Amino acid sequence: MAPVASRVSLLVFIFASLQSAAQDGACPDRSNAEPAQLIDSDVQKRRVSNLSPPWRGDEQFRFTWFSGYVGVDGRLDRICCYSSSKQISSSESGDLREKLKDLRFTPASHDGEKLEAYVTFTIIGVKTGSGLESRLFLNQLRSKEEFGIDYIAPQRIGLFGAFSSSRIRGEYALDIDERGMPSNARITQWHTGSDGARDGLLDHVSQKCFIPGKVNDQPVAMPYFEVIQRS
Repeated sequence: MAPVASRVSLLVFIFASLQSAAQDGACPDRSNAEPAQLIDSDVQKRRVSNLSPPWRGDEQFRFTWFSGYVGVDGRLDRICCYSSSKQISSSESGDLREKLKDLRFTPASHDGEKLEAYVTFTIIGVKTGSGLESRLFLNQLRSKEEFGIDYIAPQRIGLFGAFSSSRIRGEYALDIDERGMPSNARITQWHTGSDGARDGLLDHVSQKCFIPGKVNDQPVAMPYFEVIQRS
């Protein structure tokens, strides 16, 4: 049997190696990262102004929410999870999807590396005297009481990845600090899925990395929400 001192040294070495591996796999500080943002040009502004589906009635505003990946090429892809303050038809969602494909973004980046990011959006349609206009926000207004409506919500980096073969429908939330570090994973809505799938989802998202939310171009701690629809 190895001497006690040797066994202790071996345990210390193993513990240090595991600790180092955990640190290597942790998310880096991304407080200086740049989130994906719409390119500021007259062309993009015109495209945004026509995004909102029209509606009948006297309501002055219409809200449409969705999410999608902004790739390193600046294109919006894999758009999903539409919802609206007014019922949106399949033809309206199809028309909107085609319009969104024409939008161009500056991709998320960190230390010179472009990143694929999952971004949440809100389109606010406004009826004016001259017609219908819309604006696009890089959030879903979930923190509007704290930050107004023009903040940038945290953005998840990279593809979601596989974690379960079960059918799942719900929403989860995380708290993302000003470095982009996630914590406090929790389910905010749960419609379909087993307890095991629910636990697996929370474990999976706790290991994801994020670009922190921004207010007035400064990183700010705020919650992140994401709808999950898997069949």
